[in-house]
Amino acid sequence: MYRAQSAADSRSDECDIAASDLLLFMTCIVKIASPLRSYTNGAAKVEAVGTSIDTVLADLERRFPGMRFRMLDEQQRIRQHIRLFINTTEVKSLAEAVRDGDTVHLICALSGG
Repeated sequence: MYRAQSAADSRSDECDIAASDLLLFMTCIVKIASPLRSYTNGAAKVEAVGTSIDTVLADLERRFPGMRFRMLDEQQRIRQHIRLFINTTEVKSLAEAVRDGDTVHLICALSGG
């Protein structure tokens, strides 16, 4: 289980979760697709906390600003070229549960010609 380090952590308006609330969340591993690694300083794998995909993405946005917008559109829907998985199951809703020890995969589809 994740322990928040500071209640003074700031978040963007759309991802506003108090750091003290993170005490209740479980830790998961997030595997980052190559095109998104510029947000994570090149890290291919990071830890995140949350009880749902939405709260995991909020935690990623708090630590890696701009990353959430690359995955979700203005209506908070998963972008067409992005696939999210919890372990081996594709995510269809941001409300899908994430459990302690799960692996979340952020996949970017290839396109072009």
